[in-house]
Amino acid sequence: MIKNPAEIILHAGAYMNYWAGLYNAELKGMLEDDVKVILSYAYRALSRQGQARPLLQLAAPPDVHDDSDHDEE
Repeated sequence: MIKNPAEIILHAGAYMNYWAGLYNAELKGMLEDDVKVILSYAYRALSRQGQARPLLQLAAPPDVHDDSDHDEE
């Protein structure tokens, strides 16, 4: 189960690296270099996932108990 969008990039990079072997040596080398760059960004994003971040919470809605609108019905 994928838990982070960066994992999609990791899987895609693994497939790209595997299939790069179908190309000639020059193109294979270029593809492998590009995959390394892409994977480095994905690994960086995943490593930041485990870092503690402050929790953001919405403010509680104000208590509004004005039933005067409902009495007219």
